[in-house]
Amino acid sequence: MRVKSTFNITPENVEAFGNEIKQIYFREKASLGRDDLDNAEFTDNTSKFLEFLGRTMISSGNPIQWGIGVMFLNFHYTIEFSQGHNIFHSQYESIPGNHKFKSDSWVWKNTVDEEDWKFEDQLVHHPFTNTVGKDNDLGYLFFRANSVQNWEPHHLFQLPLVLTQPIVSSIFFPIYVAMSRAMTERKNIFDIENYRRAFKKIGLHASTNYLLFPILGGPMAGSIFWGNFIANILSNYHLQFILGVSHLTGESEVFPERWQETEGEFFVRQVSSTINYEIPRYLEVLYGGINNHIEHHLFPDLPPNRLKKIAPEIREICEKYGIAYKTGPFLLQIGKLLENLFVQSFPIPNNSLKRTINTLVDPAAFLSNLSDGFMSYLKILSGNKDPLRKEIRVLQKILDASDSAAILKLEIPEELILREWEAGSYISLEFNINGEKFIRQYSLTRPYSKNPVYEICVKRVKGGTVSNFIIDELKPDEKITLLGKPGGDFVLRHLPEKTLFIAAGSGITPVIAMVRKISREAPGHDMNILVFQKSESLELFGDVLEDISLNEGFKVFQVYTKVDPDIKKTYPPTHGKSIRFFSYLDKEVIMNRIPDWKERHIYLCGPEEFMNTTISILKEHEYNFANFHMESFLPVSVDESLIDSEKKYAIKFSKSGRIVHIKGKTSLLSALRGAGIILPTGCLRGKCRVCQVNKISGRIIGEDESGPEKKVITTCCSYPASDIHLDI
Repeated sequence: MRVKSTFNITPENVEAFGNEIKQIYFREKASLGRDDLDNAEFTDNTSKFLEFLGRTMISSGNPIQWGIGVMFLNFHYTIEFSQGHNIFHSQYESIPGNHKFKSDSWVWKNTVDEEDWKFEDQLVHHPFTNTVGKDNDLGYLFFRANSVQNWEPHHLFQLPLVLTQPIVSSIFFPIYVAMSRAMTERKNIFDIENYRRAFKKIGLHASTNYLLFPILGGPMAGSIFWGNFIANILSNYHLQFILGVSHLTGESEVFPERWQETEGEFFVRQVSSTINYEIPRYLEVLYGGINNHIEHHLFPDLPPNRLKKIAPEIREICEKYGIAYKTGPFLLQIGKLLENLFVQSFPIPNNSLKRTINTLVDPAAFLSNLSDGFMSYLKILSGNKDPLRKEIRVLQKILDASDSAAILKLEIPEELILREWEAGSYISLEFNINGEKFIRQYSLTRPYSKNPVYEICVKRVKGGTVSNFIIDELKPDEKITLLGKPGGDFVLRHLPEKTLFIAAGSGITPVIAMVRKISREAPGHDMNILVFQKSESLELFGDVLEDISLNEGFKVFQVYTKVDPDIKKTYPPTHGKSIRFFSYLDKEVIMNRIPDWKERHIYLCGPEEFMNTTISILKEHEYNFANFHMESFLPVSVDESLIDSEKKYAIKFSKSGRIVHIKGKTSLLSALRGAGIILPTGCLRGKCRVCQVNKISGRIIGEDESGPEKKVITTCCSYPASDIHLDI
């Protein structure tokens, strides 16, 4: 199973969907009041009553009452978790008269530390739901719930682990949550300080339930001990399936890591990655609205009674826009969860039970995948798990006829081999040329596919050190260094109803990946392509464009700004249907050749002067820039008026313990270099993100003091607004 996407939903529909969803939220949030507090009070009173009944009946000495008491105490534990989960999401915070259900003061009676839980659930899971490499929730860190995750040896045992884990969940889960937080904060997961709060909660829970209450029960101490223990285990099983079926069945979509996401895209991802389940009405008090998990992920700060109310409305809107709204009976969803975890137990890129069984009978394929998984596991244990710097091989180099450009096919590191990238993404590469290091960014010229290869195109630049080295000297099987993962802002996330791609020179490289993706996945799409090159002899991807032009839905215009002496001015097509002609960029080229250009989403990439001219033409004729997308090579802007050039700030580096003092006009990258810390750099414009680091504390210019702090920053374009602590 490859990473799924919502490619078939147009950007307009995505944002329209988001707007309709948002209006429901505004309506419900504005009407919160006494009824919602009464509902929370009823839930809290029910939980306390069940605890009282349960503990009383467990200590009664009657076997039947003991069994019923165990079930009541189990229900209390379940409600305690679900209600605390809701309170920590600040669902009642804004309601006048609420003095009891506060996220900063509520203490729940389980073993998970409140602050660790809020961090993991609200800052890791909810913002990055089912995002590969970002969501450290249980199913996407400890277990393998989707075949895009790397297989590791312990996954062979994940189904038995799931079936037995609740026995030790009271110890395992709080430690896991603390570890997830430490990983997100880039802390050493073996540092005992990360787990002190969890150990304290475990100790308090154990001493209360397995020491204090049994002692108070006198001769019934044994019955009370085992009653409390079994009630806790039953609740752990219940909670495991309550939470697990919401994201970990085979129906739940997963998503590639992105640098940016619109509000509409966020809402679509939450619906696509989450699953509801149906329960009897009389049991709803146990679940705290988690059964309406889709609605909870859309609006985590709405109380459960509101989620139930709006669920039919959300479902109707999803159906309107063709977005799958997944739900089913609770027991059926548990069955799907267990089947999916069994399928994903094996080192096989399959997503069906039948195909998994068929592959298992092929010993050679199974042993090969098993070996690869163990090698990956060994690398993780040895600490080699950071894909920031990886040496990769040049698999193939193809020169064009004029030796003016080269296509490179590059090896994908094992850590990234199943990580999808979006069409238009680029990679950062480091080259060692005559003892000097150079870093460059190159667009991937093919969209993601199951072929484990990165492909880039390098065009010769007059006097260019790196381009000439690649074209003239770099050989297959040589190694270069990959920095980071594929990414970028100029990418094709969704397919609009109509598109127009305008490119010039090497600006064709990200565009050709988008065009190839559309050609492969939407051959009937209405797409126009306008490409400017100096001449036919120097064109890039001319043959690809010719092949694409054979599709009736696509129109290709190849424009040359210089006439080759031996080619006629009309430039007849060689074998396709593309239209070739000689011209410079002006409004007539766009308007005469593409009359409906105003109705299209425009994707623009090329030299700065070319893009400025194109933008001027579009502005002059009142194009709707909400439908405009471009690759910008300009630096990230910093408001220089906010920089206090004379004020000094202390910059602390956590790993070395060093502190340097810099003035406000000094970038953090310069501070790093001043401390003798060498960090890989690339574009020095804040675009390639090679120089990213984690910020532990402090603020940089551009961060609103009243808003959330940035956890990850690009040092080349970051200037201090306070003392800063960096995790490097």
